[in-house]
Amino acid sequence: MTPDEKRKAYYKLPSAKRKELAEMDAFNGFVSASGLKVDPGTAKNEKPPLPDISCKIDDAPYFFELGEVTDEELAEQVAISKRTQADGDGGFFGEEKPLLRMVSKKAESTYSTGGVPLDLVLHYDKQYPFAPADHLKRYEADIAAAMTPNGPFSRIWIYDSWTKSVLWKRG
Repeated sequence: MTPDEKRKAYYKLPSAKRKELAEMDAFNGFVSASGLKVDPGTAKNEKPPLPDISCKIDDAPYFFELGEVTDEELAEQVAISKRTQADGDGGFFGEEKPLLRMVSKKAESTYSTGGVPLDLVLHYDKQYPFAPADHLKRYEADIAAAMTPNGPFSRIWIYDSWTKSVLWKRG
């Protein structure tokens, strides 16, 4: 199958299926970078009100909620470029606002976990991370730390798919 045929087949999939594929791809990259020992073959996509991904760690159930950090205008420009195979870098993008928006969105959401631990994984995919890890520790730590004691998340992670590394972790 040629790359063009693969691209066309991918975009024929329902958007929900494309979202699941993207989430699992981001999750698998995150797991490799984080060092978490997810039991092989246990990760699967879930439907709301469950979090995005369920798996087992040391034979115990665990949930992960994912959120892609990206400027919404940039994401739309990249999607159009991929569909049309047009050249271009997507243009200018916001840096801090997308991360703050995603943190707020996830903090306001509710999840059905039945008492199973839940981690939040914010990840960069279409947009390169706006700041080095030390800046994230100074600037974003207070917001993320405020979510952990009061919210549903056991840990909060920021993962960069560009460098395949965890930029920040709380919890």
